[in-house]
Amino acid sequence: MSEARFHFVALNYSVDSTEELPRITSPMLVLFGEDDLNVDARSEARVYEQGLANGHDANEVVVWPEATHALTRTRWFNYRLPSQIPWYATLYALAAGREIYAPGVVDHIADWFLRTSQ
Repeated sequence: MSEARFHFVALNYSVDSTEELPRITSPMLVLFGEDDLNVDARSEARVYEQGLANGHDANEVVVWPEATHALTRTRWFNYRLPSQIPWYATLYALAAGREIYAPGVVDHIADWFLRTSQ
């Protein structure tokens, strides 16, 4: 574990924001990548669904298929840390643009923002 990663973990390992979720009044779109190596996506999604259940009507919690922690395509980008991504995957990302993201996720985010901003 790098020093920077250790510092991040040390600062955040005991943080629990679940008590704050019911107090959020703005609409929330919460997306988890199904294949996230850093977070148990299904478990965390349940926590957010419960915490936001009585909140804004536009709240949405989704576990996105074929997606990583960054919502990129699992097949090409499922690494725990950015430093683990090989050079050829970085080159591919530069060439592919938004195609690096899991199928449909960028459109879903855009659609959600359009729906909730009206």
